[in-house]
Amino acid sequence: MLINKKKLFELALRSLKTAANAAKVKLSTKTEKIVLLGDGSAIDSIAFVNFIVELEELILKETKKNIPIKIDKIHSINTGKKKLTLSDFINALFKIINAKE
Repeated sequence: MLINKKKLFELALRSLKTAANAAKVKLSTKTEKIVLLGDGSAIDSIAFVNFIVELEELILKETKKNIPIKIDKIHSINTGKKKLTLSDFINALFKIINAKE
């Protein structure tokens, strides 16, 4: 396992808070329910890109491996949903990262 789900969540939340602060957006206190993409998204598309870039950098620092985050792979795991929540994102990303081992 390259990274456990708890650590991945911590890194994603840190990255999301950085992106939200830069976009001057306040995040919900129910972090697992935060919508990243779709109706009711907490951040705009620019902040989402910044979130992904920052998260890739944090994962690289943590694992010493470059793991690009491809949103189409996330969506292929998260099929049938009209929104991408932080918890769904983490679950899908965890599967993708650890499948590469």
